[in-house]
Amino acid sequence: MATTVALIGSIAGCGGDQVTSAQWPEVTVERLADGSAVDSGMLEGFERQVPTVVAIWAVWCTPCRKELPVLDAIGAERSDRLAVLALNHGDDPGSARDFLDEIDVDIEAWRDPDARLVSRLGIASLPATVIVDAQGAIRWQRVGVVTEAELRAALDELEA
Repeated sequence: MATTVALIGSIAGCGGDQVTSAQWPEVTVERLADGSAVDSGMLEGFERQVPTVVAIWAVWCTPCRKELPVLDAIGAERSDRLAVLALNHGDDPGSARDFLDEIDVDIEAWRDPDARLVSRLGIASLPATVIVDAQGAIRWQRVGVVTEAELRAALDELEA
């Protein structure tokens, strides 16, 4: 895994990529399945010692409808070396669950009802994608649409 970190863009609400060594924030969010509280520092990837791709989405986000199935497929393809999390930004739980059912994805899903996690990440628009390494460092972040090719390239770079 590469240890050099470089800023390659801006994320402050206007899109772009950023590679950073900032740590993944720890706040209390909810599991979408049952509403139970979960510490955002409990990413599956930390436990499995693999990177985690976090897709931040909302039901009104048209690009999210296309991106989440791609993330689901990449997660399934790389399940031995990658975890994927769908983080809903502020929708009511029923609408969020219905949305995931409608687009037919099987991704672990959390809900950030008060936008505490999204705020700590500095995300001002959706969709957004964050890659967190197994030690909790944010290694790549995109605010705006990410293509399958771009996500694969970011993951391949992390694995290099």
